[in-house]
Amino acid sequence: MNVTEHYLTKLEKSPGHKQSLINSWADYIELVCLANIDNEISEEDIIDRLSGRVKDFKEDTDENLAEIDELEKEFEDITEPSRRAEISDKWESRVKDYFKILALRQVLYDDYYPFTINGDCLIRKSELQEKQLLYVYLLMCSNLYLFDDVTRIELASSFELISLNAFESLLPANAVVHLFGKNPFNKKGRFSKGTFWNKLKKLKVDLNEEINPHVRKKDFPESHTGDEGLDLVGWVPTGDRLSSSLIYFAQCACTYNFVEKQHSSSHSVWAQKITFKNPPSNSTFIPHCFRGIDGTWIKSTEIMYTFLVDRRRILHYYSEQRKNRISRLPIYTKVQEIVKLKESIF
Repeated sequence: MNVTEHYLTKLEKSPGHKQSLINSWADYIELVCLANIDNEISEEDIIDRLSGRVKDFKEDTDENLAEIDELEKEFEDITEPSRRAEISDKWESRVKDYFKILALRQVLYDDYYPFTINGDCLIRKSELQEKQLLYVYLLMCSNLYLFDDVTRIELASSFELISLNAFESLLPANAVVHLFGKNPFNKKGRFSKGTFWNKLKKLKVDLNEEINPHVRKKDFPESHTGDEGLDLVGWVPTGDRLSSSLIYFAQCACTYNFVEKQHSSSHSVWAQKITFKNPPSNSTFIPHCFRGIDGTWIKSTEIMYTFLVDRRRILHYYSEQRKNRISRLPIYTKVQEIVKLKESIF
């Protein structure tokens, strides 16, 4: 199955997100709008689409399927039109919440947003510029399940470069910033080659610190060339070789497992490998728009001791002047191609 077939086949199905993740359902509507032959999608279209997948294929979360089944049982002695109306109200309420998120995004993302809201309809802008394609790219990174393995890797690898762009912009102008993670596009970087142990030794020199005395080379096999959860590193030069520096660590995560991964670049984890006179600041970059209907975090309790840089903040810090802007990355052409794909039947 090629990229086109895989993407459109997956998009045709209900994504099955949890009901609480209304931001992910909003993503789904944006993706459906991009693939619509008319470049627009209405609340009624989405209701028909999702309810049809439930009716014909039982595609939805277990939570929503159970709710609908219970509703049908509850009204089994009442006339068919009444039952249909009650179920329809459930769908209408659910989808209206999704469109409230979309209306917020139109304001939140301004020129970066590739859509406009007209009443109960989401409409794709006729000509997408680079900044709107960047938004689409982050939308794709938030929904990797739609893509084949090769495309998923390309999207995720490029996300580290986009995050590096934003990371460089948010840090002090004199900060030194590098990709630390194993990335196919990072072929000439300071940490692009060698075993993890060798990269660790380079890092401790750059940070003017020492490797934790409890750590031994034998703890990391020669085959280990990964990053131990650290994707981006930065520090502010001090003009000397003394310890106690301003250090910045970051993790990049495209999937919702960022909740677990946000600790992987934290001081508590890396203090087991390197001694720090001053703990590094920890950031987590995600392509998701982690915002609810009211514009606040969709679930603030999942953000733990990290500076969360979600889709909105990435675009706030993104610099079109840097070499790793979206149009200069290998993934850009594929994003343009995917945007042109259209579903034949809705």
